[in-house]
Amino acid sequence: KSLERISVHPQDFCFQNVVLPLLTGIIMTPTRELAMQIFKECKRFAKPLGLTTVCVYGGTGISEQIAELKRGCEIVVCTPGRMIDMLTANNGKFVFHYVFC
Repeated sequence: KSLERISVHPQDFCFQNVVLPLLTGIIMTPTRELAMQIFKECKRFAKPLGLTTVCVYGGTGISEQIAELKRGCEIVVCTPGRMIDMLTANNGKFVFHYVFC
């Protein structure tokens, strides 16, 4: 409950039609297995706070992962190789979800 009281939500900082990114953090890990473990634990802590988490790693379809990112998330857990793939697949633009206030 104490984390809930001190957590900051982007909606709290909306001023007259300003667009704010919802991404709060990127956690980069060296391996897919570690990324999946961190993602599992991160989801457990993020869910009660209303934060969404996406795991992005190689060895699976990139289109599904891009679709997840486009739906929006506050925390991305990724591997370096897949992060590079994401950047090159989108002409150097990472896929972030934005909120319009």
